[in-house]
Amino acid sequence: GDLLVRIDPSTYEERVAAARHRLAEDQSELKRITQEETNLDRVYQKIVADWEDSQREYQKALKLREQGINTDSDIRRATMELRQHEKNKLASNNERDLLPLRREQTERRIETHTTDLKLSELDLARTFIRPPFDGVLSAVHVERGQYVKVGDPLLTITADAEVEIPLSVTLDDYAKLLPLVRDDQFPVVELAENETDKHRWKGHV
Repeated sequence: GDLLVRIDPSTYEERVAAARHRLAEDQSELKRITQEETNLDRVYQKIVADWEDSQREYQKALKLREQGINTDSDIRRATMELRQHEKNKLASNNERDLLPLRREQTERRIETHTTDLKLSELDLARTFIRPPFDGVLSAVHVERGQYVKVGDPLLTITADAEVEIPLSVTLDDYAKLLPLVRDDQFPVVELAENETDKHRWKGHV
């Protein structure tokens, strides 16, 4: 329909922009998490490889100690290196375990902010006031520059496809019309703006 009233969209445009910004931040965070998963998987593979090497070195040091080739300090050094790699492996595992939780939280924020964006865009669209049906603009209740709030009447539109007009009739005419109307025989009437004018409209009782 035709545009009847335009409500100042500034506030609603800012809300839409803010909602889009929050959603873009969430999507960027989701991409970062995906990249972190890839990076941590790569780092974890390297840590596991180092841990396996340190295990072999530790076993080798034990055998050499049994043969009396190396010293207790060599064993301690191999043990410390193995424990350090085990610590790194555990820390990397813990870090990787947190990523699914971060991903889930980010996806929930995306859902929330997507809803916020849709509602903000809906509010912005409602700043364009158009008639819900065809008709005639019969009254304007606001002026340009006036502040309005939810529930304030803006316009009155009269649907002109079918108009009901209350008219008074005499008691005799009522007695004649009532049986016809009850039998679904609706008499035709001709209407004019006043008694002296020619009729402009036709209707049914």
